[in-house]
Amino acid sequence: MRKKGLLMFVTVVFLIRSCWCPVTVSAEAATISVQGSHSTVPLSAIAKLFANPITTIAAVVLVILIVLIVLIVISSSRKKKNVLSVESPLDPNQLSMSRNWSNPILAGVSGHFAGNNMIISGVMIIGRDSGQCQVVFPASTTDISRRHCSISFDLATQSFVLEDLNSSNGTYLSNGQCLIPGQPHYLKNVERFYLGVPSNMFEVRI
Repeated sequence: MRKKGLLMFVTVVFLIRSCWCPVTVSAEAATISVQGSHSTVPLSAIAKLFANPITTIAAVVLVILIVLIVLIVISSSRKKKNVLSVESPLDPNQLSMSRNWSNPILAGVSGHFAGNNMIISGVMIIGRDSGQCQVVFPASTTDISRRHCSISFDLATQSFVLEDLNSSNGTYLSNGQCLIPGQPHYLKNVERFYLGVPSNMFEVRI
């Protein structure tokens, strides 16, 4: 903004210097007659200044440019204030949550995905159907259904949501508890579950 104002000021100065002409006023024009008197009074400095039309135009242009610069500066300062007022402070709970949050991981403990760590993004479906699943078992893995189960991460509760998708061989917690199909089950950090048999074991991590 300062650079624009400086550029406009230099332009105005150049315009005035290029348009300025010496004001020559004759002796007759330099005096005015006062009614009822033969005495004369000198013209004022302002009258002499505006006696030249070019000078008058340059002065008017200068005033207009100064007013525009002032209006632009005021408008810019108001916009900055509005932006600052719109930005609301972060909720303390959201701030602490974002600081403590890291990528949720689905880790393969045993079976086909043993040693693999997969970032959980949205709802991930585990099964044999490569067209519908994000974690895909080989087609020859008979213990796994085409759409076996789903896993996701709930940011609000900082927990994992595991759901069996009506699989043939079931989805189990590490203690052997079989999940009810279609009913979400919440897992905490480093809890484990398996699909069909314990050899298809997974662990969730934050």
